[in-house]
Amino acid sequence: MLLTTPRDTAPPTKETLVDSVGGRTGRHTANDESWGGRDIMGFHRRFCLMGLAGMVVTGLGMLDGPMASGHEILETFIQHRTKIIVGATNIDIETELTFYKTPSILERQRMDVDHNGKITKAEIEDYVKSLGRLREEGVRLSVGGRAVKVAPLYEPELDLLGVDQVVESHHVLRLFYFGRTPKWLATGSVIKLEDTWWPEAEAILSIDAVGREGFQVEAEPNHDPYCPPGVPRVSRVRCLTTPAGAGQDEPLPGSVGSMHVGENMRGAGRWSILMLIAGATGILTLYLQCRHRELELP
Repeated sequence: MLLTTPRDTAPPTKETLVDSVGGRTGRHTANDESWGGRDIMGFHRRFCLMGLAGMVVTGLGMLDGPMASGHEILETFIQHRTKIIVGATNIDIETELTFYKTPSILERQRMDVDHNGKITKAEIEDYVKSLGRLREEGVRLSVGGRAVKVAPLYEPELDLLGVDQVVESHHVLRLFYFGRTPKWLATGSVIKLEDTWWPEAEAILSIDAVGREGFQVEAEPNHDPYCPPGVPRVSRVRCLTTPAGAGQDEPLPGSVGSMHVGENMRGAGRWSILMLIAGATGILTLYLQCRHRELELP
């Protein structure tokens, strides 16, 4: 088949072909199989399916990849999960420290006083008591740039996660504090919490903020949760709404009070997930359009 263009006529369009063998000139459209309409539709359909498959693989990689490698990366870390609960009378603080392999075995060696490789209940109690000074001096609270005194709320909770031996494992230490809600806490005020627990270890930070009794608070986003050794761990909460008459100027009582814990979970990487969903939706729409046009072909 030879394609030619007559010199005395206008250049052909995409729909005009000249057959030098039969001298036939015709108009071909996407509905003509000789033009390749079905082949083009089939190509678009295969392209869409390949695109969808790629999006799925990418999404699974984003969700599963960090989880698979995270365990190895976090072996030397202590994860600091903090909740700050703001009420009319008190600001309650709960911190959960997760010790991964390297810091966990170091602390387990401290617990195992008799060095027999097994950690007993009595050794756990002695270890918790030894944390007294660390508990008292390891956390600082400020509101609007002014210091607020804090005191222990409950006794620490140590969870060996079912492994009571001196081996590479994980364990969790929970610490509880509270401070009086100051009268100068106003809308827009920033509540700052700084801790210096185990400053020699690398840390990963996360924070939740909960308001009660008319308070509305929000944790300020931490764009870099990693904290190197020797650097104080700082978390911030902003007060969005303050009820009238809230705040106390009284000294901290000697007895502990009750603490109400809430949740304000934030999804990590939500923008990446939304972008994946949008891309998959666009490809799926293109696929359906191509499929519909293909079914209309004779």
